[in-house]
Amino acid sequence: MLKIKDNIDLKELEKFGFEDEGLIYIKKIKRENSFLGISNIKDVFVDGLTRQIGIQEGLFNVDAELNTIYDLIKADLVEKVD
Repeated sequence: MLKIKDNIDLKELEKFGFEDEGLIYIKKIKRENSFLGISNIKDVFVDGLTRQIGIQEGLFNVDAELNTIYDLIKADLVEKVD
């Protein structure tokens, strides 16, 4: 499981497009397929208490959401825990 490191202020997530929703930080990613006429908003979220990172299920692949998590990893904000 991936989580934000304990020594990181969760406000840092706002630099990556996350919004503080109280006990959770959310980045909404709108996905569209104009050919099929469908759209969906998927969330990448960080639990404010456990700091765990998650991706909401939806209609589309998770490539854009994984890019967001990769950016957090590259910024050295993430650690892997059991």
